[in-house]
Amino acid sequence: MADGSDSSVLYRDDWVINARRKFASAEIIFDAGQYQEAFELAGIAVECALKAKLMKMHGWNAWPGRNHKPPIEIHDLQKLCRMCGAWDELQEILNSTPNHDLIHAWGVVNSWRVNVRYKSGSFPAPLARDIVSAVGDKGLLEWLLK
Repeated sequence: MADGSDSSVLYRDDWVINARRKFASAEIIFDAGQYQEAFELAGIAVECALKAKLMKMHGWNAWPGRNHKPPIEIHDLQKLCRMCGAWDELQEILNSTPNHDLIHAWGVVNSWRVNVRYKSGSFPAPLARDIVSAVGDKGLLEWLLK
């Protein structure tokens, strides 16, 4: 859809744009005190970035979709991280610089689950702050999108 031709087709640029938009929304919503929603959107931003990285890794022009084997229509950040090669890159960073910001950022983001959107009740502000910081300030989003 990046070129506007077919709304059912997702291109890498769509994932990149969505990653940045979701994160920008997460920052705004966090500042407004909507912590659960900020946590959710920051995680979705990472999911979009991982899917963009997966497309880049495989040289796909369009998102393969639901029938792809192995399944890639998932919301599991750990699985997506491994599938797109980011896990191996993180391991290399860990081996050379154990206290690197990206290692800490991934540790925070790793707690994200898509079902957080269904939780009711209050949501801890520090948890939302940590994921927004990990994705933005610690550079995880831009590292994944490079």
